[in-house]
Amino acid sequence: MIYLKYLSEYEVIHPKLLDLDEEFFQEIYFKEHKIELKLDGIWFSIQKKNEGYEVLTFWIDKGGVKQNRVLFVTEEDSLVPCFEFLADYLRYGMAVNPFDYECLRTMNGTCEAWKMKYFYDKDSCIYYCMTKLAFWRIRYSKRKSAFYLEHSPFLKPTDFNETEFRENAIKARYHFQGDAGQKANPGSFLTYVHDHDRAKLISGGNVNRLPSSTKKEKKYKQMAINKKRRKQTKRVFELLDMISSQK
Repeated sequence: MIYLKYLSEYEVIHPKLLDLDEEFFQEIYFKEHKIELKLDGIWFSIQKKNEGYEVLTFWIDKGGVKQNRVLFVTEEDSLVPCFEFLADYLRYGMAVNPFDYECLRTMNGTCEAWKMKYFYDKDSCIYYCMTKLAFWRIRYSKRKSAFYLEHSPFLKPTDFNETEFRENAIKARYHFQGDAGQKANPGSFLTYVHDHDRAKLISGGNVNRLPSSTKKEKKYKQMAINKKRRKQTKRVFELLDMISSQK
C-alpha cells in the first residue's frame, strides 16, 4: 500500500503510470527535493538533476552511514522515464542496464586518464574502448550474471578519429579474452586492457622483452611464452604434414 508522508511540489503519481504490480509497493515519501520509495524491499530515491532527474538506490552500511549509487539519469523534465526504469529494474534486475550511471562515469574517467577512446552502446548494452593496438568490448552475460571481455587486435598500431572508432569497433570481429576471466565489476577489465596493451607496446612483439617486475607481469609473460611455443610446435607439425602429403 502506498503511504504518502507529505507532498511538496510533486503531484501524486497514479499506480497505472508506474506500470508495476501493487505488491511491489511498500512505502513512498514525497519530500521537498526528492521522492523516496521502498519497492520490493529496496529503497530508491528520485531527485532533481539539472533539467531532468536521477534515480538512486540507497542503504545504511554496517557503520550506520547512508550510502547511495546512481542507477539512471534522464534529461527529460518528467518523472515518467524514472518510473519506467524502476518498473524494468524490478522486473528484470541488472540485465535491464548492467552498466549503471555511476559505473559508466567511473569507467569513462578511467579511459580518459589512460587516453583510451571509449563509448557505450545503449541499444546493445556493450561498452567499447580502444588502445593503439586493439578494439576491446565488455559485455554482460545474463546466463552467468557476470561481465566478460572480448578482444579484436590490429595488425599494427593504429589510431582512429571518434567517428571511425565507433563505426569500426562495432563491425570488428572479436574473440573471448579467456585469461581476463569473468567479473562482477566491468570497470576492472580496463586495468587488464591497459596493462595488456602497454606490455605489448613495450615488448614490440618479442615475448622475451615483456615486463616481469611484478608477480602478475611474470605470470602474463610466461603465458605469452607458452602460447608462442604452442604456435611454433603447431607450425612444425603442419610443415611435416605438408611434406608427407607431397611424397
